[in-house]
Amino acid sequence: MKLIYPIILLFSALATFPVSAERSLVCQSELATGFFLEEGQWEESSFSLAEFSLAFNDNFKKLMVLGEGSLGFTCSSYYNGRVTAAKNVLLCQSNYRNGDSIRFNRDTGRFLFVSSSPLGYLNGQEASESDAIYAGQCLQK
Repeated sequence: MKLIYPIILLFSALATFPVSAERSLVCQSELATGFFLEEGQWEESSFSLAEFSLAFNDNFKKLMVLGEGSLGFTCSSYYNGRVTAAKNVLLCQSNYRNGDSIRFNRDTGRFLFVSSSPLGYLNGQEASESDAIYAGQCLQK
């Protein structure tokens, strides 16, 4: 069960805006780790790797993880005018304010998907949800 919830969240989105072909990406996680509560103790764990598709609108302000369900993200530039390495990094926050976020580097195609629920480690009680982070690479479809 600890592996299922973050994967469901990862795949639980469907596009609600027109998608340009040049903005559609197929992504494969290369690393997946997180925390889960078992018998009152928080433990680290490897999570199942996942493949999914990302779709940005034309100005990279909206993002959808394509799959089942409906969950979108609103994106902004990570760039603060000082650190040029972050110039093409996007920070995308879930529209549902559920703790999910995606960081995406437009230059390298690398991503981080973070599923960190207020009902996870922060809650700290039995039946808490697992928190997870996925890292990987996206390629243009």
